[in-house]
Amino acid sequence: VSMFIWIPLAGILASKILKIEWKTVCFFLAPCVPLVQTVGHIGCIFLGCCQGYPAEWGLYNLRLRQNLFPIQPIESLIAASIVVFLLFRAKKQKYIPDAKHYPIMMILFGSTRFICEFFRDNEKLLWGCSKLSFHALFMVLVGVIALIIIKKRNDKQNGDMVKP
Repeated sequence: VSMFIWIPLAGILASKILKIEWKTVCFFLAPCVPLVQTVGHIGCIFLGCCQGYPAEWGLYNLRLRQNLFPIQPIESLIAASIVVFLLFRAKKQKYIPDAKHYPIMMILFGSTRFICEFFRDNEKLLWGCSKLSFHALFMVLVGVIALIIIKKRNDKQNGDMVKP
């Protein structure tokens, strides 16, 4: 989850090398990142990692030799739905990059990942939250702050255009 915050920073290097705007790089990276999670969580089913809590009706885990809540395919479907949403958003905008695309992805993925963490059987640190829960909340926070900054910048630019 923490990689989501560092990927746009790596995009700065790509934007310099390719000589394109950074927001354009982030616009096209936004759906790719949850797509990786979509495929990755399918792999988790076969590896038996990232498992849910024991459940009689769940997926059988070979490593633990018991049925577990099927959080991996659920997380995969959630990540895929974020990809679809971002692609529809991009199409609606006629694929014209904007700075909001990546922060929106961070908010959507971070908030859904935070919720999913309560269904995973992993070490809880505080208030029933795991380490990844706090990463997910941080992701949402960074996304919200980025949207606020973008809105203020856009309002300022639009205000400057209106003044004589």
